[in-house]
Amino acid sequence: MALGTKTVIAAMTVALGAALIAPGCLPEEQKTNYGGPEGLYGKELPKPVNVPSGSDSGIAPGGCADGGKPLASTNCAVSWKTDIFPVMKAQMHCGDQGCHMPQNPRSAGQQPAIDPNDPVDAYNSLVAYTSSKFPGKQYIDPCTTTPESSAILCNLTSLPGGGKAACDPLMPLTTTGGQVADQAFLDTKLRVWLTCGAPNN
Repeated sequence: MALGTKTVIAAMTVALGAALIAPGCLPEEQKTNYGGPEGLYGKELPKPVNVPSGSDSGIAPGGCADGGKPLASTNCAVSWKTDIFPVMKAQMHCGDQGCHMPQNPRSAGQQPAIDPNDPVDAYNSLVAYTSSKFPGKQYIDPCTTTPESSAILCNLTSLPGGGKAACDPLMPLTTTGGQVADQAFLDTKLRVWLTCGAPNN
């Protein structure tokens, strides 16, 4: 009789343990802290944030963090390839040696990497770039028509008196030959382009 009772108790213990770890049957405390084992079924792990470009930022080039599609307008009056990128290359010298020119390996250079000869690659790199200096912002956000949502605008805009940017540090570094963006470029080119949804056009 005692042996039968022990067997029943052992069987109940095994059944109870199985029930506790079965999907959907974790105690509430464990569900709250860790989630049930069924929680990731058919899903992906959360995407990392503030990952330098050159590694997987979790955002597809030209894509949106929430998985949506870019809002880019195809009829924007300002073009990345003919109005924005050439200024960054020729006047700001962003992709020069010692600045953001891609290195080999790419991760060895200043981030984000800006290929001075490839506007598409440079665009993709800037879209994928985030930094703790710009909390909550992509460098270029193609998923909004609000210019201030892209860190590039405040990073290139001098504060009154000059020398610093709304998003420090002020780019480009004039000590390396870059010319600080003038207000006309910021207002009539960059801001207009960002208002279009920052298209890769």
